Amino acid sequence: MTDATAIMAAAKMSLPDGRVLNVYEFGDPSGRPVLFMHGGGAGATGLFAAACDQAARQQRIRLLAPDRPGLGESSSQPRRSVLDWPRDVGELAESLHLDAFDIVSHSGGAAYALACASLLPERILSVHLVSATASKPLILSREQRSIKTKVSMCLNASMRDRTLAAMFRRVETGLERDPGKAFQSFLRRLPACEQRSLATPAIEDALRRCTVAALRQGSAGVIADLRLIFGDWGFPLESVRAPVTMWHGECDSVSPLPVAHMLASKLPHSDLRTLPNEGHLSVWLNRSPDILASI
Repeated sequence: MTDATAIMAAAKMSLPDGRVLNVYEFGDPSGRPVLFMHGGGAGATGLFAAACDQAARQQRIRLLAPDRPGLGESSSQPRRSVLDWPRDVGELAESLHLDAFDIVSHSGGAAYALACASLLPERILSVHLVSATASKPLILSREQRSIKTKVSMCLNASMRDRTLAAMFRRVETGLERDPGKAFQSFLRRLPACEQRSLATPAIEDALRRCTVAALRQGSAGVIADLRLIFGDWGFPLESVRAPVTMWHGECDSVSPLPVAHMLASKLPHSDLRTLPNEGHLSVWLNRSPDILASI
């Protein structure tokens, strides 16, 4: 895990439409630029990349992790779509004078990472998807109908906004009253393989920080972001020409392994690497040194 000084390394960038994009930075400031696309849900913030600050320094990687609109400290963007995100990323790249860069994403960040690869092909050198989720249309496609009941994201996609909002309020209340108890309750919902590897004070503190940061503006932005991750991403996966490496835990209960195989089959240049005894969160939190080393 990283230290508090790295966690506070953030900058706010003004976008042409007047919005603010909050960007965390980790690793080596003079290293190879890599953009991190965070996942969705209660921990939806670029702060999730803080877990690999030390690994990024060792690999001489400059890891840039922006909060998406309405999440963390980035301004909201009404009626946005997944395809609006590459425009923000392009503005970020221009402001930092980045001609080309790599992308690494976690969970639902796959939608945004692949959208950037599709719409900004001249800038994207490679894409690395960690614990990737897929769109609901792909999961429910006829040829993959047999696994639809195994995918929890489809259940979440059918929840009403007020149900999700109430769920996030319970998360916030639990963290305020007793962070340790809330963390233990969270661990019990994970597969046994993840419970063992994530039950550390450092990870407890990191996940708490991410949840607080993601919900800083309330739950509306988080819910809107989840709707986009669950919905139609708006571009054909076959349009992604950059090389894509996928890292997926074999005991992932949020996005089961067949989902990764589905995505890999649609991407022209993909390499799927499965990891035994790793789940949805632990792949990134435990294996980020290996993932960054591969870049």
